[in-house]
Amino acid sequence: MGKYDLAVADYQQALRLPSPDTAPGEVYVNIGNAYSKAVDYDKALTAYQQALDAQPNDAEAYLGLAMTYTSKGDKAQAIAAYQKLLDLTAGSNNARYAQLHAQSQQMLQQLSANPK
Repeated sequence: MGKYDLAVADYQQALRLPSPDTAPGEVYVNIGNAYSKAVDYDKALTAYQQALDAQPNDAEAYLGLAMTYTSKGDKAQAIAAYQKLLDLTAGSNNARYAQLHAQSQQMLQQLSANPK
């Protein structure tokens, strides 16, 4: 079993044994990140969607979706996810949101400039 498989198993265990400190949306984002790093994009997309089901405005989940769609070459879905991320992070004073906003703007420009 690879290290990403072990990480996913640990995160799934956290979902089965919830505690007040466990936010399911964050756990699903972590599962998505592990699957994405393991290049299992379909499972990553499913996990990010589960994160959004738990927390509909989770910026990190939209970032995961956007990056995974970009990796899969699904430009239209990547653009949609980056646009949603831009909408969620616009005008925020949160440093992480400002970083995500700038990253989303940059990626949208790159995706829009590259016709393929």
